[in-house]
Amino acid sequence: MIRLNPYKCSSQTFNIKQTFFLEQTFGEGATWSCINAPKTTDAFIYFLNCDGEYLLPSGNNFFVPRGSIVYLPIGSEYIVKFKNIKSNPCDLFMSCVLEYDNKLAKLWDEPAIVATETPQKEFLEIYNSGIIECSKTNISFLKTHAYAYNLLHLITNQQNTYSLTSKKFAPIAEGVKYLQQNTIITKSIEEIASMCQLSSGRFRNLFKEYMGISPIEYRTKIIMEHAKRLLLSQEYTVTEVSDMLNFTDVAYFSKTFKKYYGLPPIYFTR
Repeated sequence: MIRLNPYKCSSQTFNIKQTFFLEQTFGEGATWSCINAPKTTDAFIYFLNCDGEYLLPSGNNFFVPRGSIVYLPIGSEYIVKFKNIKSNPCDLFMSCVLEYDNKLAKLWDEPAIVATETPQKEFLEIYNSGIIECSKTNISFLKTHAYAYNLLHLITNQQNTYSLTSKKFAPIAEGVKYLQQNTIITKSIEEIASMCQLSSGRFRNLFKEYMGISPIEYRTKIIMEHAKRLLLSQEYTVTEVSDMLNFTDVAYFSKTFKKYYGLPPIYFTR
């Protein structure tokens, strides 16, 4: 399983466009090929009720156990075989276009597994919500984009959880989990470092090596991404989101949000 850069997968660093969800049905042993017909979008396939096998031009073939999610980058070519199908739909599919600085981009160069032994309830909820929305006559692309961001958020969180068991990063595990699991963060970085029985400097250095950004930047990222998801759900007003995230006033929340995303929070409620 490859490990995606968690900062690169944040909603601050790229834009998601043309998001679409669907469920796919195949018979035992079915194959699908895009050799000589490179993919025109990125995709994430959740192997819900089957195993799979990917055959790549590079020879980097790999087996996909049921319950895994495979990332298929734009421009990739492959043959996929569907095996050991228990029931249909055998997989759930999300396609999208990723952009960095207004240019097409991808998270990895070749198809690869990005999540295994997935938390089925959470992933199913995202895919099924996207499939239902995409079945409507008037699709809300704000909602489908929000589902796509949530999917990447779950994938990178799962990867980070696995990596935190390594000897090098285990000392910061408690602090990372605290920042990941709390959108209302009352502890200072010094207090979080103390939770880990580390000096503030050591915690900051290990955290930046692990995440690619500083603890303060990551704390802001977690809060702002949660705010964006709440706004995109179209269930809350800007004032309600500000209150939910414990900001002192809505003006300060709006200023912080606009500084982070370059757009005011009201933009994401339309």
